[in-house]
Amino acid sequence: MSGLLSPLQIEHRRKAMDLFFSPEAKNLRTDSILGGETQELAVLDHLFQGWRNLSDKGIDERSGKPIKKMGLAVDTPVQMSELEKLQTELNEVNNAIKMAGSSGEIFRSLSPEDREYVKGLIIKHIGGTDLGGIGSLGSEGRHYPQDFENQDLAGKRIPANFAPGQRQSNGIARLLDVAEGMDSDSGAGLYGLPIDVMHKISAAERPDLIADPNNLKYGPQSMNQSDGRRSGDKLLDSRKQRSQNKYAELFEVENGVPLKQRGTPLGNVNDKGTIELLKEQGRQDRTERGIVSKMNQEQLRAELSQRLLAQRVDELLASGTSPTMSKSAGEVNTSDKGKSVNIYADKVFMEKGINGNGNNGKN
Repeated sequence: MSGLLSPLQIEHRRKAMDLFFSPEAKNLRTDSILGGETQELAVLDHLFQGWRNLSDKGIDERSGKPIKKMGLAVDTPVQMSELEKLQTELNEVNNAIKMAGSSGEIFRSLSPEDREYVKGLIIKHIGGTDLGGIGSLGSEGRHYPQDFENQDLAGKRIPANFAPGQRQSNGIARLLDVAEGMDSDSGAGLYGLPIDVMHKISAAERPDLIADPNNLKYGPQSMNQSDGRRSGDKLLDSRKQRSQNKYAELFEVENGVPLKQRGTPLGNVNDKGTIELLKEQGRQDRTERGIVSKMNQEQLRAELSQRLLAQRVDELLASGTSPTMSKSAGEVNTSDKGKSVNIYADKVFMEKGINGNGNNGKN
């Protein structure tokens, strides 16, 4: 069953299918140049892109020979847009809510045949120490909850007991999670996002399953951190609230306005009628802000023009250098009588005659 993948995740998956799992790519596996180990390492490098890259482990100190198997080093994160990241996080929490109560690994992107092929490459090319390190994640450093039924254990560290070779087998299983590119329980895409090893049934609820390989998986880090130690109804309520919060963030990025219903509670943000209402309110808000902004700009220009005119008049009065004005208030030089005067301003207010006889230019 396929999950909900973002455009970036879909493109990454498409490239994997075309380059390594198509009939043409499978035929190249035995090619002397493009096949063999070259193709095998390329498969792993592509599937782990943005999370881990294959690294040369150098020379074995005991034998003095090159170490054949590869290590896993932290890779450069994939750049994902804020809009796509929010949509992916919304998909993951909504799918988790929908799948609540179901069990079993049902989300897959690889066929059983391709999954076995990738598993063989992991065993062949990844060193045991690196596999063991991945296989230990999520199981160590956990503590019993403070309200644990056995209060003698409350707050103490939960022991993680591994059978011989279990760390390595857990590591192989977790690398297959990453190779699949999606959360096995919710179908949320993993490529391009920070990921964590998490428990399907929380350690707080079932500490005895802390190292059980069937109770561990790779999933989105943001979801893991949001879930915290919650379980049962508290976990479901937390995820429902997260869904609303993520939708509100996504809405604001898409529409440029906060998610709101004027004068009423937010309600069900996944309801189509509510979504359309909110989008219409967003459009109205943008239109109103544009009108107000235009009015403010016109008013500002008018006020600025008047201030500039008043400032120029003040400068002329202060300088006393105007050829048409004397220093005595109320006296007007009429030597330029009859000549035209150009005044550049939005508004001009004249309260006295400018030709000296009070007739405002009329003889």
